[in-house]
Amino acid sequence: MFERFGEFDSAQEINRKAEELFNAGDIDGISALAAENGIPSEYAQGYCEGDLPELCDPLTAAVGKLDVEEPEANCVKNGFHCAKNPLDCLSYYPDWDSSQCWLVEIGGDIDEDRIDSKVSCTRIRLIRQLNLEEFVAEACRYMIHHPAVETSRRVKREPSLVEGHNRFVIVRSGEPMAKGKKEDVIGLLKENERTGQIYAGNVFTVGYGYKADTWYDVFGKEVARDA
Repeated sequence: MFERFGEFDSAQEINRKAEELFNAGDIDGISALAAENGIPSEYAQGYCEGDLPELCDPLTAAVGKLDVEEPEANCVKNGFHCAKNPLDCLSYYPDWDSSQCWLVEIGGDIDEDRIDSKVSCTRIRLIRQLNLEEFVAEACRYMIHHPAVETSRRVKREPSLVEGHNRFVIVRSGEPMAKGKKEDVIGLLKENERTGQIYAGNVFTVGYGYKADTWYDVFGKEVARDA
């Protein structure tokens, strides 16, 4: 990824290199620098044309897979915040359509919340933005790996319809089943109701191999169920 210029540790280092290339008239070099660091080509063009004072800022650098830092981590007060359980993000940003959810790597000073899975950290690296199906899959993966953690109130225990503006449902039980409209996302987790261990799971988007308004079980089979 960093074949030509090597890996930089901050946005400031990238901008210093970009200025050096600009002063040398190396426009192709600026484009290559941006590409190596995950910075959009429009940013490189805007910088070269004088529309942007710098090639990137700390947030752009983070999206470009570089670390950004805060001096101290303390849940609620400061630091970069994220959550181990993706469903906890909805406690703070409840409207999926007006929010973004990213898969991240964290480091530095880390402070964990005592109320939910929220974490504050001083170093964060944005990996990729999640679509709704990926978000539900990550939430299910968290429960599979942490079956004993208290289940989120957003997870249903009975056969359920997709309801509400966020267009997804997760059902965790001995015989999970759900149905929804086209483009709704369904997550099903089959557990041993005595031990709580999860041994089967399925996540899918209705309308892509799965019919709308049709009950499905965790194995993707249609289920006849009384209304």
